Amino acid sequence: MNELIPFSKACIVGDELEFVKDSIKSGYTSANGKYTKKCLKFFEEFFNHNRSLLTNSCTAALEISILLADIKSKDEVILPSFTFPSTANCIVLRGAVPIFADIEKETLCLDINDVKKKISKKTKAIINVHYAGISTNSEELRKICDHFEIMLIEDAAQSFYGFDKAGPFGMHGHISCFSFHETKSITCGEGGAIVLNEPSLYKRAEIILEKGTDRISFQKGLIDKYTWRDVGSSYGLCDFNAAFLYGQLCKIDKIISLRSKIWENYFKNLSEKLNVNNLIHNKMYDNLKTNAHMFWILLETKNARDNFIRRFKKNNIIVTSHYNPLHKSPYYLSKFTKKFELPVTEYVCPTLVRLPLFNLLSEKEQNKIYNIVNQILASE
Repeated sequence: MNELIPFSKACIVGDELEFVKDSIKSGYTSANGKYTKKCLKFFEEFFNHNRSLLTNSCTAALEISILLADIKSKDEVILPSFTFPSTANCIVLRGAVPIFADIEKETLCLDINDVKKKISKKTKAIINVHYAGISTNSEELRKICDHFEIMLIEDAAQSFYGFDKAGPFGMHGHISCFSFHETKSITCGEGGAIVLNEPSLYKRAEIILEKGTDRISFQKGLIDKYTWRDVGSSYGLCDFNAAFLYGQLCKIDKIISLRSKIWENYFKNLSEKLNVNNLIHNKMYDNLKTNAHMFWILLETKNARDNFIRRFKKNNIIVTSHYNPLHKSPYYLSKFTKKFELPVTEYVCPTLVRLPLFNLLSEKEQNKIYNIVNQILASE
C-alpha cells in the first residue's frame, strides 16, 4: 500500500524543542513566562506596536473579545454561518443572539451586502471570519462598524502572516483573534493570540485573561498583591507551548515560503483545468498576500464532492470537506427560532474540498495529487 498522505502535518523547522526544554528548565512554565514575552515582542513589532496577548486557543481569544465588546443577553452579533462553532459559541455563552450572514462564492468571506441587511438596533458587533488565509472585505466592514458605532472583531484564525494593503491581516478590526492550532500555518499544537488595535481595551483584556484578576500587573511589579477585578477565565498559554511557538516564529519566513511554493504549484497545475470545468477555487489577488493556509475547490454537487473524497481515499490521500452551516446545526435549531436564507453558504458547505497542504509535502506527493485531480476532472 502507498504511504498515507495526510491532509495536514505539523512540522518542526528550527529550535522548537530546544526552546521547550529551556522553558521547562527555567522552572516557570505557566502563562506569562520567558517565551510568552518573546512571542509578544514579535507580535508587537509585527502588528505596528499594537498590544497583544497569548491565549490557549483562538476560541479563548474570541471569548475575551466578546467580553471586551460588552456583549450582553439579547444583543445581536453578525457572523457567517460558514465558520467553526467557536465563532458562534462565544456569542451564545454571553446570552446573545448570532445573526448569520451569507458569504461570497468567489472568496468564501462575508457578503458585505447581506451584512448590511442584517444590521439592527440590537447589533453590537460583527465578527469577520477570514477564510483560507485571506480576508477581502475587512476595510469595508470597519467602515460599516464605525458608521453604526459597533465593534469589528476579526476571526483571523487562518490568516496569521498574511497581508493586505494596510499591512498584516487583523489590523482593521478593533480586536483580532489568531490560531496556532496544529492545522494552522504557524503552530504550537494548541494556542492563539488576541491583538488589540484599540489601546483602551488592553488593561481589561489582561484581567479577563488571568481569571478576572490583576495578576499580570502583580507579575510586572506594578502592585503589591492581586485580587478579583472582573469576569474572566483561564485563557493564558503555558510557557512551553509559547516556547514551541517562538521556535516557529523565528523561522516564519521559511515556513510561509515553503507553504506558498506548494500553494502556487497547486494553482499553476490545477487552475486551468478547474476553470475549464467552471469550478471555483482559490485565487491570487494583486492586493493580498495569503499565508498559503489552504487550497480549496468547489465541486458542482455534494455527490461530486463525496466521490472526489472517495477517489483520493482509495489512493491513500486525505482530502477533506469543511464546515457544516451553523444556521442548520442541531444546536442552533434547538435553541433559536430565527430562520436564515443563505443560498451561497448552503451551496458551498456540501461541495467544498480542501487538498493536503503542509511544509513536508514532497514534489512526488504533489504530482500524485495533481494527477488524480486531473483524472477526476477528465472523467466528469
